[in-house]
Amino acid sequence: MTDRLRIRSGVWFGTPDWLARVRVETDRCRYPRFELSMHGDPGRESFFTAVRQHLPQDPVLVSSLSWDALLDSVRNGFHEAKGNRFVVVWPDLGEAPPFAVEMLDKVVWHVAAGRKYLCVYAEQNPAFPGGRYQPPVR
Repeated sequence: MTDRLRIRSGVWFGTPDWLARVRVETDRCRYPRFELSMHGDPGRESFFTAVRQHLPQDPVLVSSLSWDALLDSVRNGFHEAKGNRFVVVWPDLGEAPPFAVEMLDKVVWHVAAGRKYLCVYAEQNPAFPGGRYQPPVR
């Protein structure tokens, strides 16, 4: 019997093979999965564009000016979405600037406060060699 991957709330980093296991387990459990990419552009605009195109939002983000607007929009989007466990697979998140990863961690935390689970999985980020990204103390 193969070991099943435990889908846990948070921002997690691993190998491409591990991401493949995440996709298989997500499909097996029938959790809604969102696939994102920054298409090789590590900038702020690319991050906002990926979020705008692929994550639930309420209200819809129209600009890339405000981190607070992104946080509120995506948090509310997940709160309004059907289901209570969501998976985001973002292979090139490791190319994003650290503030983008910190923002996703805040979204995860806010979604969890609403008693839902948001799991963000990405390829290993050299900036966070310990595996899981460790957010600042709240």
